[in-house]
Amino acid sequence: MIGNELFDELSTEDKELILNTAGKIDLKKEIKMRKHIKLKRCPFCGGKAKVHKEFNSIWGIECKKCKLFINSRMPYLNKKRDLIKYWNSRPSNIISVKDKLPPEGRLVLVYDKSGSPNIGLYSKNIYSFEEKKNKEGWLVGSLGQILYLEENIITWWTEIPEAPKRNK
Repeated sequence: MIGNELFDELSTEDKELILNTAGKIDLKKEIKMRKHIKLKRCPFCGGKAKVHKEFNSIWGIECKKCKLFINSRMPYLNKKRDLIKYWNSRPSNIISVKDKLPPEGRLVLVYDKSGSPNIGLYSKNIYSFEEKKNKEGWLVGSLGQILYLEENIITWWTEIPEAPKRNK
């Protein structure tokens, strides 16, 4: 019989597949193969990334170059394997705000320092009530949260992909 600790680390989808094919495959070999997913380089800077265990069942991935960090505290990323899949699935055409800002007024996909995605709009004229003047910044999310450029919260952006075409 396979070890429970190996089986427990798998996603629900993989557990179901293995249980449905029990007796037809080498379960230990199948589990090890499914657990081994190669970690890709950082989607933002291309630096090498490292997976590490933070504590208990919480895993983290950090880029050694730009220090982008994500962890498995989100419910759908509760396994090491799921976190690696999430890291590897990011778009590769991401642009640093240090290199280039999007066209003013265009909705784009933005990422904050932790790598969390959101929808944002860059503008040179966001009014600051505290300073009583216009400043460069972002309107982010469905509530239009204001994040000023000098705060360096939004670090990366990319164009929003086109929606799939519907077949008639």
